[in-house]
Amino acid sequence: MQWKGISPSGFTFSSVLNACARVPAVFEGKQVHSRVEKSGFLGNNIVQTALLDMYAKCGFVLDAQKVFNAMEEKDVVAWTAMICGYTKVGLMDKARCLFEVMEGRNMVSWTAMVAGYANSGDMEAAKELYNRMVEKNSVAWLAMIAGYGKCGDVREARRVFDEIVKPDASCWAAMVACYAQNGYAEEAIDIYKAMRDQSVRISEVALVGVLSACTQIGDVNMAEALANNLEEGCCGKFCWY
Repeated sequence: MQWKGISPSGFTFSSVLNACARVPAVFEGKQVHSRVEKSGFLGNNIVQTALLDMYAKCGFVLDAQKVFNAMEEKDVVAWTAMICGYTKVGLMDKARCLFEVMEGRNMVSWTAMVAGYANSGDMEAAKELYNRMVEKNSVAWLAMIAGYGKCGDVREARRVFDEIVKPDASCWAAMVACYAQNGYAEEAIDIYKAMRDQSVRISEVALVGVLSACTQIGDVNMAEALANNLEEGCCGKFCWY
């Protein structure tokens, strides 16, 4: 477009910024930001939101904050993007301040807060918000199971897991990993076998977890079979041992 002298539109800028956010590619994103300013699209709400989201997903929260503060109209997407940016780098106090005054909180903002607290090891705060969620999803369940696993609270992790009506593959894998990393080898293997029995997709996380469990109890045969599965790259489909 630039070579042909075609002026980019607000839609073009937002699309390129969204691509930069997915990569992430903050250097290229900053170049686009500079072009946005020169082109007079900095006041465009959609472009501003894309800029904010790009900086937040790249971990450049100060830049994201500048964009957020300069926005005259902030919709739910902008508020959520800023909250996610803070939680991504562990600035939970700032995230909580925004979350508490945010109107129209959505599922993404709730799960971002729960996951942020869980990742930072503050399971009390994570549990408080998790219990307040009207509707829960896989991201929240996964964050709670993994968070309790990191803290060594296997009982609470299993409680969360058992409350899920139909756990997805990531939640099953997190439970296997939780047991394995806390020395509950037999339980990790039992969960893995339950995954297999229910034809749940076996991920690399689940395989690594059960492999660790087998090593802990000295089950060489099963460990070797699982290691072969891992080397063969069978994680994208149903695995037998």
